Amino acid sequence: MACNVEYLKEVVMSYTGRKVLLLNSEIKAETYRSKKVFGEYTLFVNPTTHKGVDIMYGIAKSMANKKFLVAGETDLIGKNIYNKLVNLPNVTALPKLEDMRKAYKRAYLLVNCSRCYEGFGRTPAEAMVNGIPSVVSGIGGLPEVIGNSGDVVKDINNIKEWVKKIKKYDNKNYYLKKSKLCNKRFKIYTKELEEQY
Repeated sequence: MACNVEYLKEVVMSYTGRKVLLLNSEIKAETYRSKKVFGEYTLFVNPTTHKGVDIMYGIAKSMANKKFLVAGETDLIGKNIYNKLVNLPNVTALPKLEDMRKAYKRAYLLVNCSRCYEGFGRTPAEAMVNGIPSVVSGIGGLPEVIGNSGDVVKDINNIKEWVKKIKKYDNKNYYLKKSKLCNKRFKIYTKELEEQY
């Protein structure tokens, strides 16, 4: 058996009692690398209930002077809160995209406020390809995916904590430091799987 993050490896081992090989997910950089980077939006992808659409609504409402870009479709349960989110004056909505470069070229920061214990947070890894740091939920494999290239919110229901972490990226030096760390970190996700054995 193999898993792509330590968190998931531990979960599988605890359930099966078997050894598990750790292999990083492979991300093809050319599929996600945008020609233009460092846009003006804070990006939120897949605005569904389990991805924290309600948290994102609280963040965007609390940060009226910041521009947010919401990409993707919501689920039935999250429809009402999604509609409130995309009707805020500082929020721009995009449909589900086949080519995520269209979103990444407009973003300077990614927010992944997932409520579920994701085994691997693909969008933060994709954003790293563009040097875009992430602020993520402190649950599941998300903190492991970003390492030191972004920030983690441990109390995911605390909107003030999200706002505080996002505001850190208004500091140009802090932003550039994290962006450079993204450029280093994403390389572990671009290695061919055969190279990891």
